[in-house]
Amino acid sequence: MFTLAIYAMILPLSTSNRYHHGDLRAALLAATGDLLVERGVEALSLREVSRRAGVSHAAAYNHYRDKAALVRAYVAAAFASFAADLRNARATASDPLDALVEIGVAYVLFAYRHPAEFRVMFRPELVGPIADDPSEEAIPGSYAVLVESVAEARAAGAIVGDPDAVVLTAWATVHGLSALIVDGPDPNFARDEGEVERLARSTLAVLVAGLVPANRAVRTRAAIDSRSRRA
Repeated sequence: MFTLAIYAMILPLSTSNRYHHGDLRAALLAATGDLLVERGVEALSLREVSRRAGVSHAAAYNHYRDKAALVRAYVAAAFASFAADLRNARATASDPLDALVEIGVAYVLFAYRHPAEFRVMFRPELVGPIADDPSEEAIPGSYAVLVESVAEARAAGAIVGDPDAVVLTAWATVHGLSALIVDGPDPNFARDEGEVERLARSTLAVLVAGLVPANRAVRTRAAIDSRSRRA
């Protein structure tokens, strides 16, 4: 779960919107995260979040007109952190193909580390239409990391295939694995972070093997397998 400090950085307030106990908007988002972890999304309400933040229901309405607006802001904060993780993973890669693998691993690790956030980030019935708000730019921004990385890998000749199909396949692969880890039927599917990373790398090795040109497939799979064993 994210800290109050992270919410405050993502959603800065003007001086007129600061309260004696700190940034109310950030405090409300932090309380939202606590409630999601403890009781799940079904228990989420603006009134309960206000109570946990130590303010009146009316004060909360000054920032969020309803539950959907609160959830949108919470999701925007989650996506900002998510996008940063993907960009950081991409920056550690040694080449465009490695970047795709590292982005995928970062995606799965984010879900494992932040399950409460992951459960609401892809729930349009909770979030509603995304507003034209600068705080929500990270939502499409995180997807752009994958799109740009696929384009770079294709331009470098590291992978083949229709770029839209590759993006969708890669996204479906890591999101499906993330969902199995977070809410799958087997609670022992991935028991610790090291195992989560190994699962992500082995799954991505299979995916990448189907995307690289035939003359690179064997050595690419060997390189990914070697990195997975070191994880």
